[in-house]
Amino acid sequence: MATYDPKQVLTDYANGRITPEMAVGHSLQHIDLLYAALKANRQEGRATTDALATRVNLHQSALDRLTAWMEKMRAKAKKSSAPGQPNADQP
Repeated sequence: MATYDPKQVLTDYANGRITPEMAVGHSLQHIDLLYAALKANRQEGRATTDALATRVNLHQSALDRLTAWMEKMRAKAKKSSAPGQPNADQP
């Protein structure tokens, strides 16, 4: 069953071209379509949010690994510098 334009349904009902039962039936069809669109939109939004959360977690783990590596290199550079000489990160 095809749905009619909501404005057309209201106009036809106001002009007496369709019965109240027909107007309610068409309105229910539109409500059903709206709920289906809303559900699809929520699922799409949830999928997008999940994908973004996965990317954030991936980037955070990479950043954590990089930070740990940098700290390790800094500690190694401090140990290897001779006493009395400036560190590599000091002028």
